[in-house]
Formats: sequence, C-alpha cells, structure tokens
Amino acid sequence: MSATVVRLGGIEDTLAFVPHLLGFAPHGALVALALTGPRDRVDFTMHVAMAPGAPSVSAMAESFVRQGGATAVVIAYKEPEEPTPPVEELARVLADQGVDVRQSVTVVGEHWTAPSCGAQCPPEGHLVPGPDSRLAAEGVLLGSAPATSRTAAAKQVAEGPRAGQVGALVAQIGATVDRDEGLRVWASILAGTEPVESIEDIAVARAAAVVKGGSGVRDAILASVCVGLFPGTEMTEYAQVSAALAVPWTNPRDESARTAVDRLAQVVTMLPDEHAVPLLCVLAMFGWWTAQTLPATMAAERALEADPRCRLAHLAVMALSGLRPPAAD
Repeated sequence: MSATVVRLGGIEDTLAFVPHLLGFAPHGALVALALTGPRDRVDFTMHVAMAPGAPSVSAMAESFVRQGGATAVVIAYKEPEEPTPPVEELARVLADQGVDVRQSVTVVGEHWTAPSCGAQCPPEGHLVPGPDSRLAAEGVLLGSAPATSRTAAAKQVAEGPRAGQVGALVAQIGATVDRDEGLRVWASILAGTEPVESIEDIAVARAAAVVKGGSGVRDAILASVCVGLFPGTEMTEYAQVSAALAVPWTNPRDESARTAVDRLAQVVTMLPDEHAVPLLCVLAMFGWWTAQTLPATMAAERALEADPRCRLAHLAVMALSGLRPPAAD
C-alpha cells in the first residue's frame, strides 16, 4: 500500500478497507491495525493466519509493540464452521502491554459483531460492507485491487508465463554481465517509470544474471530497499554498490520504496524458481522489516520450495515466525 492517508471512521469503515490494506480478503486469521495521530491514520497492519505453526498471541502482541504500535483495532476472521481466532486474548495481551485497544471485532462469514455493539447487535451480527461501500470504492480509486484470498494473493510472486523464456536467456548470458551494467539495469527497474511488463526479456535476464553471479548485487538491493537493516560501517562494500543504484528514498516506508518493491515483485514473476530465489529473499526480508508479513511469507515459501538450503530464506522464515520486525529498535 502507498503512504496515502485514509481516514477510518467506525467499525464498518475499517472492515471495508482491511482487504485494501492487506492486499487480499482475510479468512481464518487475526488482523491488527496500528492507528496513529489525531486522525487515526493506519500506520501498519499485521496479519496472522490461524494455521498450524502460527505465531502465538503473545508473539504477535510483542511484535506489534516493538513496531511502535500504541493504538489498535483487532479483528478475527472466520467462517461459521471454524473456531474463533483468539481475538479477545490478543486484545487483552495488547492492553496489558499498554496499547489502547479501540475495538475488538469478530467477523463470521459476511457478518460482524463486537463487544462495543452490545444489545444493538442483531443475533447474526451486522453485515460487513461490500465493495460498493465508500472506503472500498476509495481504495479502488487509489489503485488497490485486493485478491479474493491468501492463495490468490500468492500468485503475485508466483512464476509467470515469461519465466521460461527469461530463464533460457539467463542461461545463455551466464556470467558475462559485469556489475556496473547490472546495476544500471537494476536502477532502471527499481526507480524507473517504464511499466515492468514492458521491460524486454533480455533486460530482465541481465538483471537476474548479475544477481546470480554474486558481486554483492543481491545484498545491495536488500540494503537499498530495507533502509537501516545493515549498519553502514559493517556494510561498506554493499553501501557502495547500493549508492550506484541511486535510489531516491531514505525510508523503507516511503511511497517510492514501496513502489520499487512492487516492481521487484513483478520481476520475480518473470523468473523461473532457480533464478528468482535471491530476489524472493529480498521481498521476504523487506516484508519482515516493514511488518508486511503476509507478502513476505509468500516470497519466502516460494524461495524455500525452489532451494530448501537457502540460508537467507530460512532466516526470513524464522524472523517472520517470531514476528519481530526490528524497525523500532
């Protein structure tokens, strides 16, 4: 999502906009929104799917506080036949850590209930606003198009129809792309204005080849999008390579940084698994660093399916499992 400020009013406004914040319609999950400022702007969003191995409520609450969350709306999403995610427990643990929990909401299918609703709640709950609601329509105007589910959202980093041709070109190119040439290609990808789908296969292949060839380019891209992840004194070589990318942002939450990462996500769909792994790791680490956990998890999962020995992908999974984005440290 961009840094555009959207004013959330009551519960129905919030529920209408959550899919636009996450990029998909949540199911079987806990969602926590961090609000900030006098107008209750959404600062960041956390999503935890209620699946085996999911982080605990205490881990989610700890991460929320570490990320700087001070005011929260917590929401449980479930279908009628499913158990209710522990939304009240999350609200209690957050409150115990000093967070002002404004609302605790449970969405069952197409209806919602909340303790604040009291006797005014009908037995089946209130109807969740549909795509024609004011804020849902505003999200569409801002360029948001939520996927219908987590599975559908995963396709955003999945191998696409151009991957075979680009992979063949990478194999032909081999290690013939030097670092400076590769960096120029990456600068045009990350900070360019040309639609990614219009970039020629050979340019994407050159970008992938220079990353595969080592020379610190993957870590330079990682350092560039995850501003502050690496202390400059310890990453001098990568800082020099990062500087060559000439990226225009200084904060990973800047709109230009998020746009660059969106462009990077489009590039990984153009690559077969074997060449996408380093860039999937960058996406995973960016998502962890900025508390956008779900896209990061999808990228890490694809990376590990392609290369179960990838250490950075394993590191990202471990970090995401603990939900410990350290940007507030």
